[in-house]
Amino acid sequence: ANHNLRSSWHCWSPVEVFFRASAAAGRYVHGPLIDDPYGWDWSDSMLAPTPVGGKNRVSPFGAPALFGGQIYPVLSVPRKELPLLSLGVFQHVPLSPFAWHPTYAFGNSLADPRGQRQRTTNFVDENEWDTVGVNPHSWKEFRQGHLNSRMNQQSFLHDLSYEANFALWDSYFLSAIPRDYTPGSRLPNARIKPMADTESTKNDLLDGNRSASRLMVEGAFNVNSTSVEAWAALFASFRENPALEITLSDGGKVGANDLYSRLIQPTGSEYKNNPVTDPATWSGYRKLDDAQIRVLAKEMVVEVKQRGPFLSLADFVNRRLALPPSGGYESALSKTGLKGALQAAIDRSKINDTLIKSFKIDKIEYDMGGPAGEKQIQYGGSYPRPFFPLSAGNAVLGPKPDHFHWADSKLVGAPAYLTQADVLQKLGPVISARSDTFMIRTYGECRDAAGNVTGRAWAEAIVQRTPQPISPDATGLNPDETATGRFGRRFEIVSFRWLNSNEI
Repeated sequence: ANHNLRSSWHCWSPVEVFFRASAAAGRYVHGPLIDDPYGWDWSDSMLAPTPVGGKNRVSPFGAPALFGGQIYPVLSVPRKELPLLSLGVFQHVPLSPFAWHPTYAFGNSLADPRGQRQRTTNFVDENEWDTVGVNPHSWKEFRQGHLNSRMNQQSFLHDLSYEANFALWDSYFLSAIPRDYTPGSRLPNARIKPMADTESTKNDLLDGNRSASRLMVEGAFNVNSTSVEAWAALFASFRENPALEITLSDGGKVGANDLYSRLIQPTGSEYKNNPVTDPATWSGYRKLDDAQIRVLAKEMVVEVKQRGPFLSLADFVNRRLALPPSGGYESALSKTGLKGALQAAIDRSKINDTLIKSFKIDKIEYDMGGPAGEKQIQYGGSYPRPFFPLSAGNAVLGPKPDHFHWADSKLVGAPAYLTQADVLQKLGPVISARSDTFMIRTYGECRDAAGNVTGRAWAEAIVQRTPQPISPDATGLNPDETATGRFGRRFEIVSFRWLNSNEI
């Protein structure tokens, strides 16, 4: 959740180096791959590497010998026979070589522990980067010298999830239309429909810059909905359809009802609150029953009312850039800066409770007031200052790590732990931050010369906004802003009916 398992540079950032090693700050950082979940000066022989098959294996979740002979998949690589339908699959993309970024960056939304929650970047100047790497100056001169000879104010300490979500969710989509597409054939994503499916539109459908102008989403869902029933319908929208099956990696098949998997092609067996060491915890998939869907839908409505309206999909996926609490416990507002709305709803629904309660990470601070004060203290009585000076003559390293930003457990991010990225991997293609279909009702009456009503009529129309501009520009894709009337996109009447008075 908070560290990059695939990092090519697996070392501490300047924040860890300075705040951990300084005599003034003491052990002021911690994390699953650093030290302090285990205690003040921990020593755990259980974490010593165990040689297995010529390789040294380590497991932070118990004796390595228990796990060394088994390999568990945690990441997917796209395959030609499995079309990518949702931007959510990009959670598997290695976006960063640095250990201090999350493994699953895109689609998730946990606040970065090395910066303030009201911002996305922690700038660190040149001399702080001297401490990163095997030898002094190695980072600047050998790793990054080709980019910038001076590392002053470089933003390698940034909230990668926030920035990736912001860059992609509202600018791109995946049509999954194959290059050998034949008009009239079914698209891999059955929820995406061509407006006109003819040979004349085929070239546009296969054009990365024009395909969206020819496509519509069937049953798009507005994430600003405050209807529990609507959210429950979304989460259960793939249920009870015998035609929907998923092929597992071993060739077996399983019904797709409410199946959520970290992997593009699920493997293993269903996770049902299995023990931590059970294979299903590390290679299984999740299903949501009726009760879980109902609770999750209720919690989503709570989040929408707290954070909405969401102005874009990135706004919905990302956490809020909210100030931390000025003192005492987290408030409803400050909590919005810790994670996105969907993840907050998932966590409060208790879907992941068994995993969260295992290998829990205590959110602790340190009182560095001398030998008598060298103790761990719980958050709650006061919130730490966002800036913590080291010692006289040393630079202030910007915001110190925020322990509330750490994941709740070391099992957060395990394959059986349901994340918002897992949900978005499935529902990403059908969600929207606005509605394009509207119900319009109108009333008219007829009066005689004396003003008496002689007739009344009520009518209802369903209208839909289409991608087609009323007055297109030269590309044909966008409305012509220089046109005499700026009417935007074309609306079409989908249905029309007269109403009776008892329907009003």
